[in-house]
Amino acid sequence: MEVRSSSGPEGELLTMKRSKWIAGAVYSAALVLPLLWSGCRSDVYYQNRAAERARKFLLKEATDLNWEQQEFVRYSDPVFMHSHVIGGHSVGNPSQLGSEQRQICVTWQIPGKEGLYMVFGVSGSRMANWYPERLLRRNYAKKSAPLVGIAPLAYDYAKNNLFHELSVEDMNRVRFSAPALVQTNFNISVAPPEGSSAEEKAAFLENHGKKLQLALVWKLDEKKSVYFCGFGMPDLSQWQIMRAGIIGNTELRSRTVRTILTPEQRLDKLPDLSVVSRIGCECEHSENCIKAGVCQAAGKKTTPGR
Repeated sequence: MEVRSSSGPEGELLTMKRSKWIAGAVYSAALVLPLLWSGCRSDVYYQNRAAERARKFLLKEATDLNWEQQEFVRYSDPVFMHSHVIGGHSVGNPSQLGSEQRQICVTWQIPGKEGLYMVFGVSGSRMANWYPERLLRRNYAKKSAPLVGIAPLAYDYAKNNLFHELSVEDMNRVRFSAPALVQTNFNISVAPPEGSSAEEKAAFLENHGKKLQLALVWKLDEKKSVYFCGFGMPDLSQWQIMRAGIIGNTELRSRTVRTILTPEQRLDKLPDLSVVSRIGCECEHSENCIKAGVCQAAGKKTTPGR
């Protein structure tokens, strides 16, 4: 269809309206297109951008790197290590601390250097707003293989229940360093679930009779430690935390039946705990009975073994 503009004032008015409409459309497109473009960017785009920011930050801060190590950082891909930021209660599980934000470390293991070079920052999981905040150097202590499965339970318990009692340094000690594994004799009451039938109660007690009271212990200083104690099978299966907190080292020694693993030991498997599992005492393994070697409630000798 051909559009003809008339001459005179009406034609000029039509031309002005058309010009304003075109100008408005161009202006709107200029506003909308960048938004559409940014909305289409993938997670990989943001991750690559964060990695480049981390590279520049690391090369500026890590003055100890030689030329070859700097080139390694420039041209090798990093690893992203992330965890939830400890903050407000999450909606899905109000008993656990959670946040939409994540602490993300862009990490390189540089040849010729001990430990990891980690550029720390906080952002959402897409890393759209990730910026470097500090450079960390970490040496991760390797835990004994049997403890790998249960040590994270202690950290989860600590961040949810001991948040106000442990410093950031102590929380990182629980998270990153190796604990001691000890058999203890705390007075912890256990009972079958409420409403259990007679058969279920009997099965519960039979199963519990095979368990040991075991604790993971991190020494905080010369006076105190943090411990996480519960009952589990001799192979550490079914271990659940029932009691935890900061304890004086003197009291902890009095509650220790024996040390199974020290933080310095690295074992692929545990010793056979079923051979020397329980103290044969009928008054819940009290401190006085263990020291005296005789159960003062029943007059029986407290000896290792079944």
